[in-house]
Amino acid sequence: MNRYLLASTGAALLTWGPLASAQVSPPIEDAVIQGEILNRSVGQATDPFAPGSRPEDNEIDGEAGIYVLTVNEIFQISGGGGIGYTDNPTRTATDPGGAWYSDLGVGIGVATRLGGTVDFGLSANIGAREFLDDDGPSSQSVSTAMSVGAPIAGPVYANVIAFGGYSFEDGFDDSTSFYGLSANVSAAFPLSQKFLVRPGIGVTQQWSEVSENDSFTATASVDVVYVFSPAWFLSGRVSVSERRYDDFYEDVTFVEREDTVAGISASLVYRPSKTFTVAVGAAYEDQDSSFFLSEFDALDSGLTVSVRHTF
Repeated sequence: MNRYLLASTGAALLTWGPLASAQVSPPIEDAVIQGEILNRSVGQATDPFAPGSRPEDNEIDGEAGIYVLTVNEIFQISGGGGIGYTDNPTRTATDPGGAWYSDLGVGIGVATRLGGTVDFGLSANIGAREFLDDDGPSSQSVSTAMSVGAPIAGPVYANVIAFGGYSFEDGFDDSTSFYGLSANVSAAFPLSQKFLVRPGIGVTQQWSEVSENDSFTATASVDVVYVFSPAWFLSGRVSVSERRYDDFYEDVTFVEREDTVAGISASLVYRPSKTFTVAVGAAYEDQDSSFFLSEFDALDSGLTVSVRHTF
C-alpha cells in the first residue's frame, strides 16, 4: 500500500474516530498496544530457557551447535531484574515520549538430552515490566513452554517450542490468554576461538483470547559473539521479521495489517560464573506497517542482572 493511500486511510479513521471506536472493543489504539504486550509475553515464553541454548554459553572453544545440559544437571532455577529506558513505550505511531521501566522475571525448568540425541526442556516463567510513568503500558505474564530440539546436520540445529500462558495489564487485571508454536533452525560457526556467528530462521504462530491479535511471524536473524576473556564478552543481533495478523479489524479499518520489523541490538556482558550475569545493552527497532497506527521506531537501553542455579 502506498504512503498516500495509507495517509488517506489514517485521515479517514481520525475523522470518523468516534464511529470506528464504537465498533471495536477495545479501541483500535488500545488493541495495537495490547498486541505489542502480547508479543512481549510470547517473546518471554519462547526465549531459550535452558543453559547452553544461548550461543555464548558453550559454543566458543567448543564444538559448534547447541547443547542443553549435562546429564547431572537437569534442573534450573533462575531470576533476574533490570532497569531501562525507551523512547517509545507504547510502540505506536502516536509516540507519547520516553519513559523509564523496570523488568523482573523468575523461572524454573528442566532440561536434558534424551537418548543422547534429542534435547528436551520444560519451563514455567513469570515476568513483569513496570513503567515508572503511570501511563506506560506496564504488563505481567505467566507462561509455560516445552522445547524439543536436535542437531540435524553438522552445525545445523532445529527446535520446536510449544508455549502458552496469560498476559496481564494494570497489576494482574485484564488478563489475556495466549498460546502457540515456534520452530527455529540455526547454525553456529566459530570463526576463531573467540568469535562466533550464528545465522537462523524461525516462524511463530500465536493465538490469543483477543483473536484480532492472532498472528504469524517469520524471522531471519544473525547473532554474533566476541569473547574478550572468560568473564567478558560482546553479544549482538541483527534481525528482520514479517508479521501478518489474521483479522485485525479489517471490517473497520479496511486495511489488512502486515508489519515488517527490523532490529539491531548489542550487549556487553560480564559473567564471572555460570550462576551470575550482568549485562548492559541497547536495541533499536523499526516497524513499518500497512496500518498507520502500528508504525514506529524505538531505541531502548538498559542494565540487567540475572542469576541461575542448575542442579
